[in-house]
Amino acid sequence: MFAAGTFDWVNAQNCIDHAEEPIQAIRSMVQTCAEGGIVSLFHEENEAVKESWRGLHQWNFGLQAGQLTLSGRNGRQVAVDMALVGMAFQTERRGDHLLSIGKKRRIS
Repeated sequence: MFAAGTFDWVNAQNCIDHAEEPIQAIRSMVQTCAEGGIVSLFHEENEAVKESWRGLHQWNFGLQAGQLTLSGRNGRQVAVDMALVGMAFQTERRGDHLLSIGKKRRIS
């Protein structure tokens, strides 16, 4: 829908954990972000487990050894930084939520 590099800041709040393919959703966010721009994610930690995988809750955001992770009901787990070229997220806990902020780097 948007050209690559359109936005200086791309944000997702309480929505990526509902996606069928959350890494692809984040990858699309990165693509629409301009070089040097910011991608931010704000989601409740382990919400799918807390909600017993009901409704839209398909993925858990987690923080393991300082790495933002996504895990699915089927046991699939993905380290977000490892799945995305050109991004490194800094993640911190904010109460029951995780705030992840990444700056888009130039890909050589």
